Amino acid sequence: MKILHFITSLKFGGAESALYNYLAKVVSDTEDQHVVAYLYDGPNVDKIKNLGIPVFKISGRCICYSPLIFLRLKRLITKIKPDVLHSSLWSANIISRIVANLTGVPLVCDLHGSSVDEGRFRNFLDRLTASFAAKNVAVSESVRASYSKCIVNSIKINYVKNRVAQNLIVIKNGINFEQLREKAFYCKLQRADLGLVDNDFVVGTVGRLEPIKSYDVLIRAFYAFYKKNEENSSNLKLVIIGNGSQFITLQQLSQDLGLSNNVIFTGFRGDAYRFYQLFDCFAISSKSEGLSISLLEALSFGLPVISTHYDKQHDVVKDKLNGFLVKPMDVSEYAQAINALYSDPTLRSQISACNLKLVAEQFSIQKVVNDYRKIYLEFSVKP
Repeated sequence: MKILHFITSLKFGGAESALYNYLAKVVSDTEDQHVVAYLYDGPNVDKIKNLGIPVFKISGRCICYSPLIFLRLKRLITKIKPDVLHSSLWSANIISRIVANLTGVPLVCDLHGSSVDEGRFRNFLDRLTASFAAKNVAVSESVRASYSKCIVNSIKINYVKNRVAQNLIVIKNGINFEQLREKAFYCKLQRADLGLVDNDFVVGTVGRLEPIKSYDVLIRAFYAFYKKNEENSSNLKLVIIGNGSQFITLQQLSQDLGLSNNVIFTGFRGDAYRFYQLFDCFAISSKSEGLSISLLEALSFGLPVISTHYDKQHDVVKDKLNGFLVKPMDVSEYAQAINALYSDPTLRSQISACNLKLVAEQFSIQKVVNDYRKIYLEFSVKP
């Protein structure tokens, strides 16, 4: 069976990591995997090529929806003759739906983020093309809920709406947690490598430094926590791993708040997995989030998680059971959650044991592989 994976980019990000994790798990299996990226190159290009999987790039002069993009993808499909086309991220999904409709190749579209944040024009295109996919696969229940609300329920033609609703399913992200821990412990970082000491309380985060991630809120919350515990302020640290358009702005914010010695920016790290064992808790401050790969990685190391969520219904974090859920943009509530974990080592230990068990039972990459394989087999059967 041939699978052609089409993704918007192979830069640093959750969807890109999810694709790599999947390919790394199935590379020795019988499927013939191919990957094509739309806009950018990135660190995952070489990682995937090193698995022995061919990687193609298609792009046109116009950065958005040049006719050349559609033509080149169609030609690539004609050349490779995949049994299934599998797309990830919004732009790749829209393009692949149109091309799949023209070529007749069964299409599986991954949905990684909330449709609430996409805007009217993008959601209009999504509604227009949603029925062209054999399956639309949300990576979390919250992503499915937002897609149903913004896309499915807004489709005017009933039989199209029903078809899209029936073909909308959830396959939650997963990771190879055993391999991740093994790699981290094999090339272990020490706290001293980051200028940390053993009795530091370290809040850590990993992600793209972009506006939707709201790292300014995290820094302000950390500042409020810092001020509340000023007598121990030299031992309170925030480590931010990642790069993006907000890097300079966030550094300046830390300096303006007097946190230059407490907030550590590492920039992009291809070995971000090595840092989790240095953290005491893991922080997500996004305005919206699908099912974060970095969150699952944090669980693999037993870290308590503080995550933002509008209705406090999360696929992974249960408020005050295995972490804390706070309202997006709420600096005060976020600071309180950090302080709750800081002041209660016993609670951190209890949550750690809970999260180690949770990721092993519910978020293994093998479960993801099995679920997708069922879909591939369903749509690759020739009449």
